Amino acid sequence: MIDILIVRGVFIKGTFYLLYFSYLSEEVLLSRGISQLASTHKIIPMISRKGKDFPTHVLYVDEIFVFFRVNRKSLINLIEFLHVYDSISG
Repeated sequence: MIDILIVRGVFIKGTFYLLYFSYLSEEVLLSRGISQLASTHKIIPMISRKGKDFPTHVLYVDEIFVFFRVNRKSLINLIEFLHVYDSISG
């Protein structure tokens, strides 16, 4: 598991003032990344027969299920994202 600490702040007269703090785990990065692929139309999400939203992904303890309409471009975008995620997570 990787932990990312994002800190934004400013130095005023030699004192650091914290403005923003965020803690992201590996699972959160993966989940947000897959959601961003769907929202930017880099993968085409599945649509149910009744026109309702279908989940883009499900994360279990050690498994990942990604649901999308398979075409060449979507598959390439997902593989590229997973390569980037792999290089970040180690």
